[in-house]
Amino acid sequence: MAQPAPHQAITANWQRVARALRPAEWVVALFALYLGLALAEAARGGIVTDTSPAEPRLDFICAALSVIAVEQVLRYARTPWPEDSEFVRVHWMLLPFTGIGLVLQVVAVARLGDWGYAGLTVAKSVHVLFALLWLFRRFATCCLPFLLLWLALGVHIKRHGRVQGRVFLREAARGAFEVARDWAPPMLLVLVYGSLGDVLDRQLYPDIDVQLRGFDTWLMAGHNPVQALQAIVTPALSEWMVFCYSFYAVLYPLGLGVAYAQDRASFRRLAFMVTLTLAAGYATYTFMPAVGPAFTEKFSVDLHAYYFGWMKDELMDKYRVPRDCFPSLHTAISLVFLFHAYRYTRRLFWFLLPIVVSIPLACLYLRYHYLADVLAGGVLAVAVWVLTPKIQGWYERARPAVAPAEVPAVT
Repeated sequence: MAQPAPHQAITANWQRVARALRPAEWVVALFALYLGLALAEAARGGIVTDTSPAEPRLDFICAALSVIAVEQVLRYARTPWPEDSEFVRVHWMLLPFTGIGLVLQVVAVARLGDWGYAGLTVAKSVHVLFALLWLFRRFATCCLPFLLLWLALGVHIKRHGRVQGRVFLREAARGAFEVARDWAPPMLLVLVYGSLGDVLDRQLYPDIDVQLRGFDTWLMAGHNPVQALQAIVTPALSEWMVFCYSFYAVLYPLGLGVAYAQDRASFRRLAFMVTLTLAAGYATYTFMPAVGPAFTEKFSVDLHAYYFGWMKDELMDKYRVPRDCFPSLHTAISLVFLFHAYRYTRRLFWFLLPIVVSIPLACLYLRYHYLADVLAGGVLAVAVWVLTPKIQGWYERARPAVAPAEVPAVT
């Protein structure tokens, strides 16, 4: 039998790899290639800056673990114990050991005076909210992995009636791989944001703040919209704007979590849209860098956010990297979640609507973005929404045997 030519074998192997990767995984791979080329170009040009990367968004990892844990708890509850199982008591006796790490963290957080967080001086309610956020992070990192292992062991015992070591390890590894594969693309893009400063501060291209400000002024017939918003600044409006702007961090676990609980096809569609939006936005940052009005203009009116200012500092400003203005990913990502909720989860859509509608205005009101950034973010969201079914259609035609069924739209 004739052997295939070398180039034919290479082509066949490449096609197998191409079909094995999901669309979101292709986006991650292509963005990693682009980012590597950008770093290589900066290094070749001798452009080096002494900057430290922003803190990674580990909150999103904690939130993803929480969503996965809730789904596993429901799965555990739906699976009945076999009759007269001798492992029921033993399994429940293991549950307290999953919380040892959390207990140690609670002991550590009990000394509020040692936190050194300036925002804690604004109001007693902030003490409670910040403590809950702190405990959530510690719970997710120190307790949830052990809880997930305990749940997986319980489901295994319920199904097989006893512990089968090899079977349990095989099932756990397969399940963990599938969950990680579903969540990895959007989470990787979220985490890579903290490393973008190393690329953006090398300034492969000059900042375009002047051009963006000029476009805003031209579009608004000679008026600067960011400066004009000073006329409507009030404490109540500032609180709402800060809340909506910071809610961007909650959109990820909320939107992805609801989709994950609803249907895997719905979740993968949303995960792909989020991944593609972030990758496109990050890439645009590198060749159209802008610092933003808050850092390039002077304002005569202060923004007062007594209650939610700490929330913005803790969830947003703490992780900010420079030159991340154009396009506004706050606008693009929030619209992507809203579009998806409108099609698949109408109740979530009505809950998100007032917040998401306020986010573009908050980007201007809080002086982080130009009007051009917000408009570009809206265009990006619409483009991703239009392209997604086309890309998924190509993927399903390439892999018809494993392509998930389309989730019916909400009517």
